Amino acid sequence: MERLIVDYLLFALQAFSTLAVMLTLLVYRAMLQSMQQQMFKEAQLAHDAARQNAWQNLFSAFDHINDYIAEYVTSPDVRMVPPYEFVSDPRIVMLLFHHLNMLFRFWVNKALMTPSEKIGIERWIRVVFLPWVEKNGDLPKDLRRIIIESRDLYPQDFIEWFTSQPGVRELLQ
Repeated sequence: MERLIVDYLLFALQAFSTLAVMLTLLVYRAMLQSMQQQMFKEAQLAHDAARQNAWQNLFSAFDHINDYIAEYVTSPDVRMVPPYEFVSDPRIVMLLFHHLNMLFRFWVNKALMTPSEKIGIERWIRVVFLPWVEKNGDLPKDLRRIIIESRDLYPQDFIEWFTSQPGVRELLQ
C-alpha cells in the first residue's frame, strides 16, 4: 500500500511537472508572439518614417523645379514639352503644381492626420483651391490635361481620391 501511495505521488508529481512545463511554454509562446508583434509595429513605423522622409525629399526637388520654371519660363532656354505645354500662364500653372503637391503631401501622410485635419483639407479644396482654379481662365483645362489625363507623377489612387472630392469633377468637365 505504501508503494502504491509513493507511485501515485510520483505520478502526480510528474503530471504536475508536465503541466508546469506546458504552462511555461504557453507563457513563453505568448511572450514571443507579443515581441514579434511589437517588432512588426516598430518595423512598420520605421518604414513609414523612411517613406515620409523620401517623399519630403522628392517634394523639395519638385518645388525647386517648379520654382525655376516659374521664374525663367519666358527665357528661350526653358522649353516645355508635352504634356507640359500650358494653355494658362505657366507661372500660374507652377502655382497649381505647388497646390497639388501640397494635396499630395496630405494624401501620402493621411494616415497620420486626425479626422478634423482631414476635414479641414477637404474643406480647403472646396472653398479655396477649386474657386481659385476656376477663376484663372484656362487653368481647369491645364489641370485636366496635365494632371488628370497624363497623371504627371501622381499615382492613380491619388488621382481617384482627388477627383472624388466634391466639385472637382464638375470643374474638370
